[in-house]
Amino acid sequence: MRIASKCVAGWLAVTGLMCATVICGQEVGAPATPPKPKTVEITPTNIQAHVGDKIKFTAVAKDDAGKTIDVKPMLWIALPPDIAGADDDGNVIFRAAGQVTVGAVVAGKPGFATVTVGTPPPVAVEVTPVKQALVVGGSTVLTATARSANGDPRTDVPIHWTSKAPAIATVDDSGLVKALAPGTAAVMATAGPACGEITVQVVADTLRRILLEPTATTAKTGDVVHFSAKPVAAKAAAAAPKDLLTSWSVSGPQGQVYPDGGFVANLPGTYEVTAAIGGHAASASITVAPRNVQRGLDVVAHIPTKNAEGKAVQTTEEWVVGNHLYVATMGDRLYAYDISDAAHPKALDSLKADARLYNDVSTTPDEKVGVFTREGASNRKNGIVFFDASDPAHLKVLSEYTETVTGGVHSAFINGHYAYITDDATGSLRVIDFADAAHPKEVARWQTEKSQEQMVASPLGEGMISVGRYLHDLYVKDGLAYLAYWRDGLVILDVGNGIKGGSPENPKLVSQYKFNHYELYGDGWLAGSHTAFRYKN
Repeated sequence: MRIASKCVAGWLAVTGLMCATVICGQEVGAPATPPKPKTVEITPTNIQAHVGDKIKFTAVAKDDAGKTIDVKPMLWIALPPDIAGADDDGNVIFRAAGQVTVGAVVAGKPGFATVTVGTPPPVAVEVTPVKQALVVGGSTVLTATARSANGDPRTDVPIHWTSKAPAIATVDDSGLVKALAPGTAAVMATAGPACGEITVQVVADTLRRILLEPTATTAKTGDVVHFSAKPVAAKAAAAAPKDLLTSWSVSGPQGQVYPDGGFVANLPGTYEVTAAIGGHAASASITVAPRNVQRGLDVVAHIPTKNAEGKAVQTTEEWVVGNHLYVATMGDRLYAYDISDAAHPKALDSLKADARLYNDVSTTPDEKVGVFTREGASNRKNGIVFFDASDPAHLKVLSEYTETVTGGVHSAFINGHYAYITDDATGSLRVIDFADAAHPKEVARWQTEKSQEQMVASPLGEGMISVGRYLHDLYVKDGLAYLAYWRDGLVILDVGNGIKGGSPENPKLVSQYKFNHYELYGDGWLAGSHTAFRYKN
């Protein structure tokens, strides 16, 4: 017997009968299959927005006849995800300037809208303070950085300089300050509606000359040679004033001298280094020879990485410790090699775990414990895996840690009995103590702060991510953790150095250096601070 679908629906609702009667090829009780849309229109589109705006978007699906289909979007996205993010209701927040594509999927059909996010005016101007006094007749160039609300530096907005006491010190449009008379002058830097101010102290000229040391010396390219300038008072019995600003300059093929008198040359040749205090100057010469360390690179071996079926497997990261090489792959295995004979590397063992992607690998210096990171585990429990590396020919899993990092971990770095790892879901640093490698535990978390926190679904299907905050890489040495924090630039933490009283279990911020990636690359680039590595001291 055939019954009209409307009647069946009403009848089931009244009687409460839960059955599985098939009518016209459709199972009663199952949700109706929505018609396939021909178009999906996203509104608004082709609009202008500003950093910090939150805009509600709507999606309308229409069939072949142009009739609206009453179906809600399955998914909202905003790309690039590091400058904008969408929630499940189509609310999109914009965190950085650029071109943003807002999309929705309705019954399998995608639709898109384009938004141009404009650069907001600067909200602050940071002027580098002049900590030392200028001598009358002296000069120096001031530096200032305009910044947006998110802290990004701005070079697209001109900076205008003014002196509030031009009789004491003047300043031109380039920031060149000239000391005219003893006293204190306030100097202001303005960029759009934002401004910053510092004070410049000027003292009388009581000097006779400057002693510059060394007067002549030699070095090689890349060497840092420190010069010192000592003021000598005009009166023999008088003490020369202290904390006077010294201006440094250099002439020669290609060299640089820093405000502390440190000189370095990129090219060989003879250079003249000059120090000036007020109207007094002294020069020294330095002859620079080539370092002669350049040579070509020779490939001594190549290790083809293949899976059990003999197909090539892409590698991601590697770790070399002693005579052993550990290679992570874009697959489900970690490989270990003996490279004591670099020209003839030998495969030792591989370690398999549930993951679509091994991103990073690290071990303790003695190779007793190693760690690798996971993304794309079948059970969605990603996190990290600790393994026994004491015998690289027989690798063994010691434990897994997934409790707070199931969203995935991209990078890991072992220092002491702590693993410093990145959390894909929240963009935070997690510190894992593996003193007991069989029972690792999280002991610290640190992250950059955002004024408008928003968690959105990852467009790559890797769970929830924090819009505008992403920690990509890290490096730890001498109690300092260096974090490549994508749009938040380079972050340095004290994790035991003592600068800020931090420790592995209580990281403290030391400094942050931001880049304006939109100015560097423009629209359409997924760009950020990618990798951190400390070279020398």
